[in-house]
Amino acid sequence: MKQPFTLILILSVLFCSCVSYYHVASVESTLIIEDSVYVFENDTVRLEYGFWGERGILSFSIFNKTSKPLYIDWKRSAYIRNGNKMDYWFDESIALTSETTTYTYTGPALIPKTGIVAYGVTITSKPERITYIPPKSAYHRSGFTLFNWIKLPADCEQITDSIPKYPENKFQVHHMIYEKNTTPLFFRNFLTLSFSERIENEFYVDNEFYVKEIKEVQSKYFEFEKSSSVDWTVIRSEPYKQPTNFYVKVPKYQNIKSGSSQW
Repeated sequence: MKQPFTLILILSVLFCSCVSYYHVASVESTLIIEDSVYVFENDTVRLEYGFWGERGILSFSIFNKTSKPLYIDWKRSAYIRNGNKMDYWFDESIALTSETTTYTYTGPALIPKTGIVAYGVTITSKPERITYIPPKSAYHRSGFTLFNWIKLPADCEQITDSIPKYPENKFQVHHMIYEKNTTPLFFRNFLTLSFSERIENEFYVDNEFYVKEIKEVQSKYFEFEKSSSVDWTVIRSEPYKQPTNFYVKVPKYQNIKSGSSQW
């Protein structure tokens, strides 16, 4: 009599283990949101931020609003993660050996880039310490990964969520809400700027962000598919994709339902 129950239990465990999950993190800031991106603006510059990508990407653009050249000193700028300074610039040369090929970067940068790399020769380059931004123009930069995976507590709240374009499709997700003093990720983008190439009379931008919410979402809802009622083609969408969010793939057997401990 125990065999059918045991079989059902084993099949249930195997089925659950085959389901993959994502953590979708929502980033909070005191900055305003315009066209779905966080924006900092004063009389001199306008900064726009986007974070969407696996584990989060610090991606931003700086627009020089003035009629004078603007300079950024990367040696005196930093990405600061949970109070730990990470440098944008290192005083060292980089040697690359490769052959000629064309690449297209389509990652989370605000503007995709295409270029040619020469492989088969050794090229020595040094990172640019001072970046020059002409008047009325923008500079774009993507760098630092923001976050690694963390285990959500087993008793975290479960809520009903839905896909904005298909609100009739409701599903359950676990989620955690954080305050600024309890968040697993608090980060700043600190920039030193000047109208002088020698960085005289410098001024600063210091923008703060933190993870406000993390949702644990099944992959079938993270990458939602819906058949068209007209021609039955598959419509794919990423309903959580927006510049103020990012995502982390949950390691196997580490979602809340698996009951495993953090690794």
